[in-house]
Amino acid sequence: MMHHRRFSVPHPTSTERRLVIQKRNATSDSNVIRGYGAVFYSESDPQTEYWLWDDLVERIMPGAFDRVIKEGQDVRCLFNHDMNYVLGRTLSGTCRINTDGIGLYYECDESPNDPQWQSVAEKLTRGDVTGSSFSFYPSVTIWETIKTEGKSFDVRWIKEVGVCYDVGPVTFPAYNAATSSRSIGLEEQTSLLGERNEFWRSRDDVSVRLRELEKWE
Repeated sequence: MMHHRRFSVPHPTSTERRLVIQKRNATSDSNVIRGYGAVFYSESDPQTEYWLWDDLVERIMPGAFDRVIKEGQDVRCLFNHDMNYVLGRTLSGTCRINTDGIGLYYECDESPNDPQWQSVAEKLTRGDVTGSSFSFYPSVTIWETIKTEGKSFDVRWIKEVGVCYDVGPVTFPAYNAATSSRSIGLEEQTSLLGERNEFWRSRDDVSVRLRELEKWE
C-alpha cells in the first residue's frame, strides 16, 4: 500500500490554520502543537487545492476523514514524516486528531523531557517552521474533467481516506500559492497516471483519448 503525502500551508491572512504552540487549556501550564494536516477544498480559497501537474489538480472533499476518525486509527505525529522524530501518537493519547469545517486538525501534547519535541516547538515559535503535512492512503477517489476559458484539466477528488499514517509539522510545505505544484515520486506518478488513464478509458471522448496518447509520447 503506497503512502501519499500532501501539505497544508496557512493562508497569510488567516489565523484559523496557523501552526502554533499554545497552552493546552486555561488551567494548564503544558503546551501543545496545534495545526491542520489537511484542508478541505473551498472554491473561495485556491490554496485548498493541490496541483500535482499543470493539468491535474487534487481536492479533498469534506467528510474524507470520517472513516479515519470513526475507526480511531493509530496516527503518529511526526516532524518531516521522519519516523525517528515522533512527537506524539493517538494510540498513547499524546496526539489527538479530528475534523471541522476547515479540514483535519491535530493537537500534540508537550513532552518536557524530549529534546526533539522542544526543538520543534522552538522552530514553530520562531516562525522557522510554518507548514503541516499528512501521509495517507486514499480508498475512494472521484475523477472529473473541467473545461473553462479554453483550458481543460482533470480533478482528482479524495472522497475517502482509508488510512492516515501520520500528521505533523514540516520544514518545506510545497503549496505556497495556487500556481505552485509538487514534484512527486516515480511510484506515485505511475499510480496516478494509471488511475487517470482508467478514468479516460471509461469515457467515450476522442479528444480525451488523444490526450492520453500524447502523455505517453
